[in-house]
Amino acid sequence: MQITTTSILLLIPSIFALPHWPPILHHRSTTTTSTPTSTPTLPTSTLPSPPSGLTLKYIALGLGTQNYSCPSSSSSTSISSTSTSSSPSTTPLSIGALATLYDATHLFTTTTTLGPSALSILTNGITCLADSLDSSLSLPQLGHHYFDALGRPTFDLSSASAGGFLSAKKVANVAAPGTACAGRNQAEAVDWLMLVDNGCGLSREVSAVYRVETVGGKAVDGGCGAGSVGGTVVSDYAALYWLFG
Repeated sequence: MQITTTSILLLIPSIFALPHWPPILHHRSTTTTSTPTSTPTLPTSTLPSPPSGLTLKYIALGLGTQNYSCPSSSSSTSISSTSTSSSPSTTPLSIGALATLYDATHLFTTTTTLGPSALSILTNGITCLADSLDSSLSLPQLGHHYFDALGRPTFDLSSASAGGFLSAKKVANVAAPGTACAGRNQAEAVDWLMLVDNGCGLSREVSAVYRVETVGGKAVDGGCGAGSVGGTVVSDYAALYWLFG
């Protein structure tokens, strides 16, 4: 989804008012008062559907960095019977991510006085706006996403009232759609992913995660220039994480 500078400026007042949206419309019955809710649907992709029996726990806005290592060894670039030349590899190797997760669930599940079309534009473009504004949009913190010492993608939802923890493994990925927003420094969007519990026995409450609506995150211009060889590079990114359990 492409967000223009003009549309961002027009939406800024709504963004910073998110925690103070107008009162939710209530439906009264003879015995109870309930909050109308919608059933959120994962963005369309070729990723597998959530395993049966799981329910949506959270939709989180993730803001952080994708991290890459630049090889220190040289790799041969041309070999012939008469000559051999080599140069440092410029291909960055992914070494995981580090992000703060913010709870955006209510934006997708609660009916407000915003019309359906306005709500759809806001929620579908939330990662573009958050990345452009470098802001959590005043959403409450849910937890953190990181890779542990064994390189396992981890989701720690210790800031959530119900808690939750997932030590995961990737089971599927698909390239971000061509309409995905570019990140800062025009970094391309990282893949959409499906991850599930890796079976190590650490997970609780959450057993599957989808990373969708990605913005940025890929290493810019190949990532590893002459000054980066043997070091690391980082690329800012934003994404929505749908967590099921």
